[in-house]
Amino acid sequence: MIVRKKRVVVRPGDIIGVRLEEGKVAVGIVLHVSGLFKDAIMIGFYDRLFDSIEDIDVESLGGGFIETPNYTGRQLVTSGRWKIVGNSPTMLAAAHVPELRVVYTLYCKDQVIRQLALDEFKEYAELAGQGGLFIEDKLRRYFAEKQ
Repeated sequence: MIVRKKRVVVRPGDIIGVRLEEGKVAVGIVLHVSGLFKDAIMIGFYDRLFDSIEDIDVESLGGGFIETPNYTGRQLVTSGRWKIVGNSPTMLAAAHVPELRVVYTLYCKDQVIRQLALDEFKEYAELAGQGGLFIEDKLRRYFAEKQ
């Protein structure tokens, strides 16, 4: 008998738990699943820690993100390293999806907005594919500085 693993599908509005260490779980929301950038998802992380994946209270989340959301690899979720704990279309609708730049081209999700003038360049965050370890370390530092 062949046992097939259920394929994990990542969708906008998915609430993601990221285990940082024992007793510390950060939470984010998938803002966009890119069709343009291969296997890329945009996640915004909330200013809230939980004791475990099971303790995440989706209803208590909201507000702004700890920094400008950016892209990471979908595999962090599909591999099970980061866990989907729910989906909230309401929170997704309330979330601000940033416009990010690739050199002088401004994107919102997969849509080209326009070309930036030289004097506008620094007004927009750079679109960056951030690795899982980088994001986890950044979240650890952020929450450590708050204590």
